[in-house]
Amino acid sequence: MKKIIFVLSVAATLSVSGCAELNSLNGAVGNIAGQLSSVLGGGNSSSGGYSRSSSSHRYNVEDSIVSSKNIDTLYVKVKRNFKFSTRDEALSGLSGFERQRHAELLDEEGHTHEVTPGVYYHLINSYTGGRKLDVKLSKESGKVRISWVASSNEADFGQFIKQEMLKTVR
Repeated sequence: MKKIIFVLSVAATLSVSGCAELNSLNGAVGNIAGQLSSVLGGGNSSSGGYSRSSSSHRYNVEDSIVSSKNIDTLYVKVKRNFKFSTRDEALSGLSGFERQRHAELLDEEGHTHEVTPGVYYHLINSYTGGRKLDVKLSKESGKVRISWVASSNEADFGQFIKQEMLKTVR
């Protein structure tokens, strides 16, 4: 973790030298961080498996795809198309007790919005009907692995998410 912070701080320091150098350096840092993430277990995912869960969902469908598109562009598309929101976005317009209660609900549902631009994104959102989607975008060897777990009591929710994810990434 300290190495990642050091590399990122060096990248920030060198950013003054120019956009072309910064772009290539950003790509190199992203590749290194993606490889590190894979080594540490961040890139582990199975593909296309149905499983029964002992949690509150009957079906947990894991799947993943690999894309050569820019990770930040893919993040924006996934965030928009699957209606993910940051904590601040989810709480905007609320105040007082209503804001506090909604924040507690987000915590109970496991709402997550972890962002490391250019390297890694982890998003978790709950939807009506007890459906939940957990998406990770991680940079691996110059490509982006998008892995997800779709949890629901409906057998077809996982297939629906896969179709929507393929449309989104296209």
